[in-house]
Amino acid sequence: MDKAKGAGRRDAKSPGVPLRVNIVLIGYRGTGKSSVGKLLAERSGRTLVSTDDEVVRRAGQSIPEIVKQHGWDHFRDIESEVCRDLAGRAQLIIDTGGGAILREENAARLKSNGVLFWLTAKVPTISRRIGGDTQRPS
Repeated sequence: MDKAKGAGRRDAKSPGVPLRVNIVLIGYRGTGKSSVGKLLAERSGRTLVSTDDEVVRRAGQSIPEIVKQHGWDHFRDIESEVCRDLAGRAQLIIDTGGGAILREENAARLKSNGVLFWLTAKVPTISRRIGGDTQRPS
């Protein structure tokens, strides 16, 4: 299908969202991005991609290992590459890491081919959800 023709079409399973546009979930850790992303992917038939999982895959290390060995800036550099690459794809549900939009270029790239949804939760809820998380440094 011609890209221009598909640009205005709507996805029947995700009403209100143009067919080719990504659905991007942003928000602090523990706000439910992964859970909501899984539900949206199941209901819409779109592919779910986690930016954190993609960073881990590309680096060949866990997030704590990346940060410990190379620092947060290196982690954020890889994350920026992931955001750039995912923004070039279509019809995804993108579950971003909690700090992905700290870099303005990431937000701009993700917005270029996506609708951003900011998920929130109350502090006690977030604390309960991330309290025992040993997979990420705070």
